[in-house]
Amino acid sequence: MIPGDNVHPALSRDTLAGGDLMPVWVAVDLSRAPSGKYTGQLLVTDSYHNDVSIPLEVSVKDAWPLPFIVLVLGVATTVIGVWFAITAEDRFAQSEGIDRIAAAVARETGNAEDVVRAALERTLRGDLRVDVGASVWLVVVGGVVLGAGGVLGLVWVDERERLSRSSDPDAVPAVDAGPATVGDPDVPPRG
Repeated sequence: MIPGDNVHPALSRDTLAGGDLMPVWVAVDLSRAPSGKYTGQLLVTDSYHNDVSIPLEVSVKDAWPLPFIVLVLGVATTVIGVWFAITAEDRFAQSEGIDRIAAAVARETGNAEDVVRAALERTLRGDLRVDVGASVWLVVVGGVVLGAGGVLGLVWVDERERLSRSSDPDAVPAVDAGPATVGDPDVPPRG
């Protein structure tokens, strides 16, 4: 139910001659309302206390930016975690020590430095292996779960919007917009 204080009609002029039409803009504050279709009646009363009931229908849609941001963060977290795991050995397996040893061995043995370096790398490959551990893979799994949450959030928003467009009268919450007074005391009622 939307309180009458949240419905604000705006008149384009103060007076209205008999038989004339006047547009009336109605602002409805739904900043805290859940998504859905709201229908009700806007009661217009002239100065002679003649009531006219005007149907009012307002649709509120859920915000999609939050689930989209969650999805983007999930994808980014997953990509960064996988990149970190794939490039860890290149970043952390320091080769400058092997270069110095290969140069010294090449000088002593008279072999080419690149041949000595290749032999050292084959021999020490197990010692140079960098294990990224479970924490990086936990970040990747967390990113996947976060991304899935973003996708589910977007699906949820879409489903709520679809349901709010349905014609099921049981799914439509009632609105009590309260009375709004429009009219000029000097203009007699029509009819």
